[in-house]
Amino acid sequence: MRTLALVLASVLAPSLAHADPIDNLIRASMAKDHIPGVAVGVIRDGKLVVARGYGVANLETNTPVTTDTVFRIASMSKQFCAAAILMLAAEGKLSVEDPVSKWVDGTPEAWKDVRLRHLLGHQSGIHEINDAKGYDFRDDDTPAELLAIMKAPPLDFRPGERFAYSNSNYALLGWIVQRASGQSLKAFVESRIFAPAGMANARYFRQDDVIPNRANAYRWRTDHYENGWPERSAALDGSGAALMTLADWAKWDAALDVGAPVSKAIQAQMGTAGTLVDGTRSKYGFGWYDDGEGRVHHTGSTYGFTSAFVRDPKRHLTVVVFRNANGGPALDMAKGVMDAYLKGKP
Repeated sequence: MRTLALVLASVLAPSLAHADPIDNLIRASMAKDHIPGVAVGVIRDGKLVVARGYGVANLETNTPVTTDTVFRIASMSKQFCAAAILMLAAEGKLSVEDPVSKWVDGTPEAWKDVRLRHLLGHQSGIHEINDAKGYDFRDDDTPAELLAIMKAPPLDFRPGERFAYSNSNYALLGWIVQRASGQSLKAFVESRIFAPAGMANARYFRQDDVIPNRANAYRWRTDHYENGWPERSAALDGSGAALMTLADWAKWDAALDVGAPVSKAIQAQMGTAGTLVDGTRSKYGFGWYDDGEGRVHHTGSTYGFTSAFVRDPKRHLTVVVFRNANGGPALDMAKGVMDAYLKGKP
């Protein structure tokens, strides 16, 4: 433990010669929240104007985080699943008004009014799989096994009545992409989004894959780190399974700017907050949160990784943060970096 503490202290200790507001913010947050490693990127006009690695990607080998370190981005992956659904809708292969039962066999009668748009906007009322009885994220469940767990409890509310974030929604959407396109979600996103955008290191997580420069996952337990647990089921790809580097995210951001492979019309759907049945605004679009001031964001948290991005299209400015531990809100870090950057760059 003493050796580990000395390693982290040396990594986190700020260099007076290079201290700046972004450095200060990141290092202070890492120390406070026990985050071994962070990659942070500031993207302006589709280009990485700030790209930094902090701390360590692997505590056992003392491998430093660099701008080439590959991180799992957890639920930030949902935007790629949403984009895939909307691309298929634009091609006439499905409609967001389709009932889920049209695309997923064996859904219960209680789900008859659940539409694809309810899944996209987290308005379905389908119970969160992570909280469901009988679910263990370490199991390699099939879609049929996951569906049995999802449909066991009643709906939490009538579709469209509330916003309630649920990974069940995007797991289902991932299966629907496969049914409508004939490709797995992994194959669709990697071939239709990642490759055309030039995201060379972006891919979907598979436990057995050997991935160069991959960060390891950690959890802080009172006074020590433990290895994070990987999720194994490919049936959950839609809810959060992508990995990538800062450069990959910059390529994605640049692709959004030009509207290809994901069109501006699709982006507008993704970033526009939905409306509930009582007319109130939900703050979530299709894969992105809408802050009501022209910015979109999303966070990610899985067993040993946390992440966040904030995108301000009016300023052509995005901040992304990847971290290899649970602890503290990553979104606060991303927003803090954006504020620190803007203070020096009006």
